Amino acid sequence: MMRAEPPRFPAIDYRSHPAFRGLPRGPWSDEDEARVFAAIRDVDAAFEALRTGPRRTPQALDEAFARDIVQPARALGESIARALPEPGLGQWVIRSIEGAFEQLRDQLRVAHRARAGSSASGAAGALAELSATGCTAVALGSGASARLFARATPYRERLLALARQKPEHAHWVPVSPHGRLGRSLLADLARAGVDRLMAGYRGVPLAFDHLALHYSHPGQTWFQGCYRDVGVPTSPLASLHYDKDTTSMKAIVYLSEVRTSGDGAFHYLVGSHRWPRSEFQFAVRNHLDLVYQSIFRPVGAGGYYRPRFQDGEARARMLKLPTAFHGCSHFGCDFVADDRRVAELVAGERLFLGADQAIVFDGGRGLHRGGMVSERPRWALQLGFRPLESLPPGRRIRQVAGRTWRAIRQWNSP
Repeated sequence: MMRAEPPRFPAIDYRSHPAFRGLPRGPWSDEDEARVFAAIRDVDAAFEALRTGPRRTPQALDEAFARDIVQPARALGESIARALPEPGLGQWVIRSIEGAFEQLRDQLRVAHRARAGSSASGAAGALAELSATGCTAVALGSGASARLFARATPYRERLLALARQKPEHAHWVPVSPHGRLGRSLLADLARAGVDRLMAGYRGVPLAFDHLALHYSHPGQTWFQGCYRDVGVPTSPLASLHYDKDTTSMKAIVYLSEVRTSGDGAFHYLVGSHRWPRSEFQFAVRNHLDLVYQSIFRPVGAGGYYRPRFQDGEARARMLKLPTAFHGCSHFGCDFVADDRRVAELVAGERLFLGADQAIVFDGGRGLHRGGMVSERPRWALQLGFRPLESLPPGRRIRQVAGRTWRAIRQWNSP
């Protein structure tokens, strides 16, 4: 019996989307579009050959990457830029491609290190589930959420003040890993084996990268009304996205019980971390928003988190690019309600409810969303881990010294 192929990573046809329909397109014939996609397929094939081919030294891998990935991708970007009518559009394409190189290079380095078998494995059941589905929940012990909630009091007070000023915006504050809250959380995760689980999944040791407390409440509209100006309702898949760092791992810890989706439950699209995709387009789309923002500086209304899709001029600019460069990493808001894929994707989501657990997931490869509240407010700690870098002894000593100094200074912070 043949195994069913996994669904391909979903994409939006913006040319037929109600908010883009009728806007002028760029100077691209069908043959031009075909040549762009052919060039992308060549880059993807070269990337896959480097990912699965013989292991190389870091220097040899970088040399092959520059020759087989960077050179043809830059040539593609430059050829597109020359055909575009507005100079800023060309810079948008070129700089987005340059940003993609960092992501693709990191993926290759981690893939080659993982094949060396350098990491410890996590708990067998949790690791199997994480590998198969892209997400899992690890118990932290009864009362963990309530204890962390109490220790987060100074941070919660800051967030409540921010919410009173701009209730419609998303609200979060960074948390020091060296203060009382951060130390307590990281100790809980270590006791539960979360660090070993993540390393077992990724195939390389990981190190703490960032931590923040997020406050979600019913007054927020940051994910709503993107296409209100053309009468398109907020998408049933609003905020569905993937993260910028495809080699990191993420975790979420609710600080109080989440009972329903209306409490801002975290959703993960099961198995989406394994869905086939163009790695080059996937990486480029992770940079299109940031680069556009730096060049054209669109302003969204109501705190909406994707201002270039809310802005009519920005929509028109995107349609002037080849089809392969339409989109972004946070594309869930662009599904219209009558798209037949919506019901299938919603049915494939796993909702995480409850408390006293760490939700561990591959956010850089898999699709997920959460924090959209219509009922009870949600408090949640979100943290990320990155592959541990192999540094020369001198840099490693300086890095350890810097972390030690920060830990001493921040030891008595909240």
